[in-house]
Parts: sequence; C-alpha cells; structure tokens
Amino acid sequence: MSVEAGDIVAVREVQVSGRTTIIGVGGGGLVGGAAASGGAGVGGAIAAAGGAVVGAIAGEALEEVATRKRAQEITVKLTTGDTVAVVQEVGKDGSFAVGQHVQILQGGAGATVRRLY
Repeated sequence: MSVEAGDIVAVREVQVSGRTTIIGVGGGGLVGGAAASGGAGVGGAIAAAGGAVVGAIAGEALEEVATRKRAQEITVKLTTGDTVAVVQEVGKDGSFAVGQHVQILQGGAGATVRRLY
C-alpha cells in the first residue's frame, strides 16, 4: 500500500449505487405473484405469472434505492504534483472540503482519503 499527502482541490457530492440481490427479486416476485393470484384456470395463472414478474422488477428496484449510499468525489493535488480523484462514502466523521490537507492510501482494493490533523 502506498501513502501520499496532498490538498483537496475539489469536492463533488455523488451517490454510490445500491446493491441488488436475489432477496429483492425473489421477495418482490413472491409478493407480486400472490397479489395477482386468485383467478381460476389459465387466466388466473397468467395473472399470477405477470404479477410475479412485475413484483420481481419492483423488488429489485426498491432494494437498489434502499441501499444507495451518500458519497463524495474528492480530487486531491498530491505533493508530488500529480492529481488523483477518489470516490468514497461519507463517513461518520463527516464530509471533506476544499483546502483540507489529507492522505491518500492506495492499494489493491482501491484508494481511501483520510484527514491529516
């Protein structure tokens, strides 16, 4: 892992996309299928299948929205003269601001910005 210091030159608010798993798709499909069921014969089966598909799509979309995270794109001018941009979630210690002196930790898993006090 490499560690470099620099100053923040730009900050932009962004959102990190949420996740979608089989839980949202499956749960939505079950609810949609159950809600559309009740009819008899082929018509009832078609309605239940259609409800399951619509429910699965809605469940996946709801899960993605519910798991989105507030983040910042932080652009840092390093002491070496290079400029790097890092996107990371806003942590419990708050947002970053232009002018702050920070460290950039870079490694195999990406990069992280940390305040230097």
